[in-house]
Amino acid sequence: MTSAVFDNLPVAMLTGGVNIQANSTSTFCVLGPTADAPVKASWKTYNDIKWAASSPFEIAACDGYSLGGSGVATGVPTVAAGVVGLKTSGPLVFTTNASIAAEYAILQYAAAASTTNSNPLLCYLDLGAQMVTRGTLTLAWAAEGIFTQTVAAAQ
Repeated sequence: MTSAVFDNLPVAMLTGGVNIQANSTSTFCVLGPTADAPVKASWKTYNDIKWAASSPFEIAACDGYSLGGSGVATGVPTVAAGVVGLKTSGPLVFTTNASIAAEYAILQYAAAASTTNSNPLLCYLDLGAQMVTRGTLTLAWAAEGIFTQTVAAAQ
């Protein structure tokens, strides 16, 4: 799975818009439809998510998926050799009796699942085209965590 951190995440962290704590449930995973890739340079908040003109912000709500996403329990942020990682307590599982078609998992920082406010975006994962009908979609994060970011020394 390819993943990327949205360009605005460091700014949001430094200005207090994102303050991820260990064992927090302030991170929500929104599933994006099969569409163009997220735009990491310009998408800053949930309201910035824009797919093709006819596509919604995220997949439609159905049995097993609610708009605004599902909570992701974060673990302790790690730092090793200049690389910061955000881990989780385990995979995120969507079980449905309907159909879920998704290609992207977008993580937003929020107090609760939300589709209307300006929740900062953290990162996204390219899942490849996934289709589940009456089954389970499991997002297993990399061993390094949901995302990693290399921190360069000041020049």
